[in-house]
Amino acid sequence: MANVREVLEAAQEQGINEVVVWSVTVDPAPSSGTPEVTVLDESADYADVTATVMPSGLNSYSGDVITCKPLQSLTVGHWYRILVRYTAGDHTLEPYFRVKASR
Repeated sequence: MANVREVLEAAQEQGINEVVVWSVTVDPAPSSGTPEVTVLDESADYADVTATVMPSGLNSYSGDVITCKPLQSLTVGHWYRILVRYTAGDHTLEPYFRVKASR
């Protein structure tokens, strides 16, 4: 059975020299607040590397689309789990997607 928290697009790939602004479409849509994004390096015991790989910018949403800060400075061969926490009514939800860093 698939994990229902992982986005439908599943794993993505990003070059180590690229800077990518990822976005996800969620349901239910955010209703308030600013989405929080945490990046865990799965290849390094799930270390929180958010400050290193998303050092600047703002997370935001418009309708049902959440846009993350730019993702950058990845380590080749590592897998990253991007957790997107947001509020929808009385619920706090946290879908995620994974990115593999490549050359």
